[in-house]
Amino acid sequence: MEDCEILKLYMQRDEKALAEAKSKYGAVCTEIAYGILHNRQDAEEVCADVLLHSWNSIPPANPQMLGAFLFKSARNLALNRARDEKRQKRGGGTPVVPLSELEDCLPSGFDADGEVCAKELSRILNRFLSELGDDARRIFILRYYYEMKEKDIAKKLGVSLGKTKMSLHASREKLREKLKKEGYFNE
Repeated sequence: MEDCEILKLYMQRDEKALAEAKSKYGAVCTEIAYGILHNRQDAEEVCADVLLHSWNSIPPANPQMLGAFLFKSARNLALNRARDEKRQKRGGGTPVVPLSELEDCLPSGFDADGEVCAKELSRILNRFLSELGDDARRIFILRYYYEMKEKDIAKKLGVSLGKTKMSLHASREKLREKLKKEGYFNE
């Protein structure tokens, strides 16, 4: 079922929307959560929470891209759960979020949470990804979207760990240059 049809079901408050959203996006939401939590049961619970969140948010929210809306919810809910577990453990392990590796690519003081900045950055990032080669794009997405470890990416794609690391480094450099061209740095 197409996203627009699923969103129409949400707007009509038809519970079939939840089943369709789970069928289409549930596995990816679970994998995103698993990449952060490293616990299958917790990841599945986060996926259920994502569906509940979507039910409570749509309407009034009317996302243009349902998948992106659900994936962002999965990531945020998984990070919240990891933070809460850390608090309960009083200093237990914290998930390593590979997005921190991209901080060097963003100008200091950049407000990525601002709606306008986030939309603009998303547009630039999508264009950047479309310009990468297939292998580099897969590696970049697995690392920064699915938050996989470099060694797991290498194994999944059947490439060396060195190639994976070099590809990520080169992609970050290209992203930094792209953002410079777009005027995000005053160097």
